[in-house]
Amino acid sequence: MATYQNERFANQRVDVDGNRYEACVFTDCRLVYSGGDKPSFDGCTFRQTNLHLEDAANRTAQDLQGLYGLGLA
Repeated sequence: MATYQNERFANQRVDVDGNRYEACVFTDCRLVYSGGDKPSFDGCTFRQTNLHLEDAANRTAQDLQGLYGLGLA
């Protein structure tokens, strides 16, 4: 797990699994979570940034959508 403090991320993909972000700024980024350890964000700013799920995280989201569609969630 890496810790980033007061970093600026712009126009890039950021793989966030297991990382800690403190007072960072994300501008026009794609945050990617793949289902590993949860990332943490403390005092961060997000500008035109989105979250994208991949691998295990995406499969879990799809499974939950399916259960919801069946009225089970």
